[in-house]
Amino acid sequence: MPRRPGGVNGNIARFILSHLHASVSAPEARIIGVVSDTHIPHRISAMPLAVYDALRGCDLILHAGDLEDPAILEPFRALAPTYAVRGNLHWQYSTGTHDQELPLALTVALCGRNLWLTH
Repeated sequence: MPRRPGGVNGNIARFILSHLHASVSAPEARIIGVVSDTHIPHRISAMPLAVYDALRGCDLILHAGDLEDPAILEPFRALAPTYAVRGNLHWQYSTGTHDQELPLALTVALCGRNLWLTH
C-alpha cells in the first residue's frame, strides 16, 4: 500500500492540493446562480444591485473567478450557499487584494451528478 505524504513535504503537498481543487456537496440545489469576472474593486467599485436581485431565490451561487476581493462573496452568502474559484488575473498582488487563496477548480456534487467549475 502506498504511503501517504507525511512530514514537512507531505504538509506542503496537502497545502498545494487544497489550493488547486476543492469539493463540495449541494444535493438539494435546483436553482444555481453563476457569476464571473466581477473584478471588484478594480474595474467597478461595487456589485450592481441588479446582480443580487437576479440571484435572489437561488439554492446555490457559484463565482467562476476574477472576483479579486473575496469580501464580495459575503452578500452572496446571505442569499444562498456560495462557492468560488480563483481567476486568471495575478496583478492584484501589487494592490494586496486578490482571490489567489481560492482553489483553481471546484467539484460540486449535486443531483447525483458532478459539476466542475473553473475560470
